[in-house]
Amino acid sequence: MNVSKKPSFREPDENLAEKLRCLGPEFVDVAARIDAISKADDGKFRIVNAGMMNPGKSTLLNALLGKPEVFKTADVRETTEVKSVSWDSNVILSDTPGFSSAIIEDDCEALSALRSADLILFVHNIAIGGINKAELDILVEVKEIIGETEFASRVLLVNTRSDECPDDATLKTNCKECDDLIKENLGVKLVSYAISPKLYLEGIACQKKDDGLVLKKESGIEKLIRALRTHVKNGSSRRASALRLAIEELQGIYKAETERLSAKKLALNREQTKICNQWKQTLEDIRPYWDECRK
Repeated sequence: MNVSKKPSFREPDENLAEKLRCLGPEFVDVAARIDAISKADDGKFRIVNAGMMNPGKSTLLNALLGKPEVFKTADVRETTEVKSVSWDSNVILSDTPGFSSAIIEDDCEALSALRSADLILFVHNIAIGGINKAELDILVEVKEIIGETEFASRVLLVNTRSDECPDDATLKTNCKECDDLIKENLGVKLVSYAISPKLYLEGIACQKKDDGLVLKKESGIEKLIRALRTHVKNGSSRRASALRLAIEELQGIYKAETERLSAKKLALNREQTKICNQWKQTLEDIRPYWDECRK
């Protein structure tokens, strides 16, 4: 009895991205994603931050590391290129430049890092209120990069500087506004966390153990860390999933092109039939004159 074997998952041709680019502009985006996935094939789980300039992206990563000076922080633009460090043996934390329409090179640098991210931490300064249009535009671009199917599961909204809100009611109102705006504009609800990296780092540095524990708990960082650990644990098959999504997109493009060519072929066949019928009718019309000439 013949038993059919389930086809194994095939790794992409190392030149696949370049071959796709040669096919036309409609393949450029998926080619870039496949290229990024291939380059990131080292068994590491990549957590990448994203956001506007100075919402506290670098400070957030420092808090996750428990060290205040791993990533440089400043009130002015400090991060101009992607910087990465190991969090665990199999986890990489990457700090990206803040998005700014005035500095296109930095935006391209950040987008490149997001393409290879297993998990994206979108950082918003919750002390200033709800998310703004520029941030929503970035999230739309992120959604296009990683695909609609995985957007909600691969992007976390991290509302930083919660300690700068005047009270809990304001913090709650601002967080709800962010959730509502994202839902309204992107059609999904992102899992969100309100945190204070500043309080967490102060808790680590606190001389009094009990006071330090209180500060760390109030910061919300420990809750975020537990969530990140869960994502890392469940994300071992992320690369295969990302490749499958890219392949599905290629299949969609192929189907659309096939349908377009079929429609063209059908139109050509109709035109050919029309011309043939016209020619036959012309022959019929001139046949009496032809027969007369032959006589």
